[in-house]
Amino acid sequence: MSVLPDNLVSLILAEISEPEANALRLVAIRLSAQGEAVTNRKLPQISGVPLLPTPDTRAIEILWETTIGYVVLNESYAIFREDLPKATQNLEVVQDPVFDDFIARQTFATQEFPGPFQTWRFHSENNLVLVASASEPAVREIDAEPRWLEKRGPEIFIRSSG
Repeated sequence: MSVLPDNLVSLILAEISEPEANALRLVAIRLSAQGEAVTNRKLPQISGVPLLPTPDTRAIEILWETTIGYVVLNESYAIFREDLPKATQNLEVVQDPVFDDFIARQTFATQEFPGPFQTWRFHSENNLVLVASASEPAVREIDAEPRWLEKRGPEIFIRSSG
């Protein structure tokens, strides 16, 4: 997974799809601070520098060949629980008792079938994705499609200054 840095960086989830049955593909774009500090129009108590993609940004594709299940949360509503370690990377293996319980109650997947599986957490500025899979994802850089680089509004992607 050398395409992704070993630390947490600002990414936006640009696309999510199932390219084949039970496969999962995430495409992320790296953001960087650009311009002057602004105040969030929706939340005036928050201000900071807009985080936006650059025109030469390449995309990062994360592909699981098979999944048991996944959930996509709007990062604005995600609860970052005290019982879980804080994210230190954008993509990491975690033990999430709530998600693991959901998978156990809603599927017949076990460590015997389909085999040992893990919970992966993908963290971006706009979404949190939890994935249960017996396979490690393939991660690579790809050319960014212009639609992924369109300005989505700096009020959404602001690094808080306080």
